[in-house]
Amino acid sequence: MYKNVDRLHVMLDEFNLTIDGDAVIGHSGAGTIGLVASSPTVSFDAIQYTAGWDEWNSHVLGWTPQGGTWTVDDGGLSQQSTEAVEALALKGDPAWNYEFSAYMTTDGLATAGEAGFYPVYVDGQNYVRATINYGKKALDITSCEQGIVTSQQTVPLNHKTMRQYSFSTSSAYPTNSYIYELRNETEVSGIDVLWLEGPYPYLNQTFDLPTKVIVMAREGSSWKQVEATLQGEPKLGVMNTYTFAPVKTSAVRLYLTPKSGTHARPFCIYVHEDVAAGYHLRARRERDGVRIMVDGQLMATVPGNWQPSVPALATKGLAAHFNNMLCYQTGGVRVESISIAETGCTVGKSQQLKATILPADATNTMLSWVSSNPDVLSVDDNGIITRHAEGAVTITAYAADGGSAKGSVVVGDATKVESVMTVPTWHKRALIYNLAGQRTAKRKGLFIVDGKKIIIK
Repeated sequence: MYKNVDRLHVMLDEFNLTIDGDAVIGHSGAGTIGLVASSPTVSFDAIQYTAGWDEWNSHVLGWTPQGGTWTVDDGGLSQQSTEAVEALALKGDPAWNYEFSAYMTTDGLATAGEAGFYPVYVDGQNYVRATINYGKKALDITSCEQGIVTSQQTVPLNHKTMRQYSFSTSSAYPTNSYIYELRNETEVSGIDVLWLEGPYPYLNQTFDLPTKVIVMAREGSSWKQVEATLQGEPKLGVMNTYTFAPVKTSAVRLYLTPKSGTHARPFCIYVHEDVAAGYHLRARRERDGVRIMVDGQLMATVPGNWQPSVPALATKGLAAHFNNMLCYQTGGVRVESISIAETGCTVGKSQQLKATILPADATNTMLSWVSSNPDVLSVDDNGIITRHAEGAVTITAYAADGGSAKGSVVVGDATKVESVMTVPTWHKRALIYNLAGQRTAKRKGLFIVDGKKIIIK
């Protein structure tokens, strides 16, 4: 079952039970899950639970805008305003550990403005912001805690991306023309080419270096030749680098002139991308920081100790589109220790036990409570004890995250004591009386008074 705001997607043995559309339920906020059975012979196993969401195209729900003009259509979540003020959209329940990703695109390759995301957003004073700055052709990263900027980074976006040539059943083969589609409009300044070499009997072809390479870039619907310069001599078995003046294009095309009696064909190429109209943004928040990735490349690791946060999408001075948003809680922080405050409880009464769990950012803070003698003192699933008879009982709380952490407390004593009287005498010694008013010689020891420990020294 997948819950996204007020929509429920239900699967049974990989079969979609909501094939006609997700079920719309009456509850859109946070909640808990449960298991139910009509028979005591039913058992459940292999239980997986992940908090998060997976949404795309028009299946985008529950984002809270803060500025800008946000709309949802078949292209996902769009922000249309181009004003020079930041527009945000937030979603999710605050969490310590999660991974978030989204695919961001702009309307053509921009020359100014920013678009990106907040991997960590607690509030306007505590966040990590990572946006594509089209004026700089770089990723700007800012970390802020309690309103104070703790770090700023500018990471260049230029990188090399491997592309395979486009092929269809209608394409003629063999061919001397190879087209490499880019994901969207991109500024390109070079390519690295690895050439096929030697005989390929199943193709009935023998490959060698080409005698001439023409590089073309697609601008709109037409192709334009670029002046490409080979760095060094052409070689087999290594990358051959061709550089040229930056050009905006949506595809690269190679025209090859083979040697006589052979064929020429790239095995693969790497495109030198300086900046693009679209990026896959990804971040993984952990207890001590966040890792930020763009197109699968780690761009920065930002340390910090923020409170639980949500991801946010952002633009400034630029319209942008966000699609394929995926967010889910990750790994989790195990409970390391559990301590239970000492308390007392008289017969017929109930008392809430108070447990302290460390670390404070443990992912699953649910506890399983157990009494050593439920007939004397029982405890429910919420840690509320009820005394049924006198006697000392050990209450133990176990971490429900699958770890070994536990904590215990002893409640009550086998001897019923309701009061202790101390009477000073002329020789300044204390006389101690029991409940029956009888004097006892015991001057030191531990007494329990209404469930509280009193030590007489």
